[in-house]
Amino acid sequence: MLKRLAILAVAGALLLGWPSVAQQNLGTSHATAHDSDKNQKPSPPTPPIINPSIATPCEQATPRYTQENAPEKPLPRPLRPEWVIVYITTIYVLLTWRTLLTIKRQADTMETQAKDARESVTQTLAILKEQTDNALISAKAATVSARAANDQIQMMKGRERARISVSVSDEEFEVESQAFNAITIKITNDGPTSAFNISAIGEALGQQGQALPFMGCQIPLKTRSVISANNEPIPTEVVFVSHHDLRNIHESPIPYFFHVAGEVNYEDVFGERRKTTFRYRLQVMAVRTSAETKRVKIRSILGWRKCGTPEENKPT
Repeated sequence: MLKRLAILAVAGALLLGWPSVAQQNLGTSHATAHDSDKNQKPSPPTPPIINPSIATPCEQATPRYTQENAPEKPLPRPLRPEWVIVYITTIYVLLTWRTLLTIKRQADTMETQAKDARESVTQTLAILKEQTDNALISAKAATVSARAANDQIQMMKGRERARISVSVSDEEFEVESQAFNAITIKITNDGPTSAFNISAIGEALGQQGQALPFMGCQIPLKTRSVISANNEPIPTEVVFVSHHDLRNIHESPIPYFFHVAGEVNYEDVFGERRKTTFRYRLQVMAVRTSAETKRVKIRSILGWRKCGTPEENKPT
């Protein structure tokens, strides 16, 4: 583009042309004619008879150039108007060229800065992504480590804590008709450490049929507050909540069952509260009534069996 501007400036100067020299040539030709007439020497003519009253052509006044009516001298070429226009145009072109160079330099600088900014943003985003990925990996590793540590802690607690279970082993027992009776259960600590602050509730009942009755288990049981590790089973009695006439039970075609259920709450060596639940039933196979004591001896071949849901038979 700069080359095109320079070419246009030169073409404009050429179209303006060189200074006009018509007036100068006119003045020069007139002076040359005058000098030639002046230098010409005519041959002496025959003296004519001159009438003084008639003017001769030789006596006519010839033009004289004086200082007042002398032709103007042309200006020097560098000072002529057309050259001044060329100078102004050249200066304008140079200023325009310099301005364009400045604008181009600024545009190049801005482009370089924008490119550097884009590269910087790209690098920053890459670094942030890498840091985020590393943080996620570290967080996942920490979570896995925490879970593993917690699992190890729970495993250690599981090995070292107390474990309470309840059993009913009497396959033969006696009950008295129309009286308060009880079933003996045994509470055992199978863990390596003691169980503390022990409390237990339970109940027992008898009914005909296979259906499992609802058992509220709200009667407190008498037991120790502390059961040592690997100690002998601690017996306690679960009281019947209903009275039944059991003397003619063997004559009924419907099977008869005794039920016992309850829970034992305790605190292990790590200070955590735990609860053991139990539920058993026994099917009566034979009875024998004593006439003297009015007591009925219950006998079962299958013994006491766990029943109910897993939550109702959960040792801890």
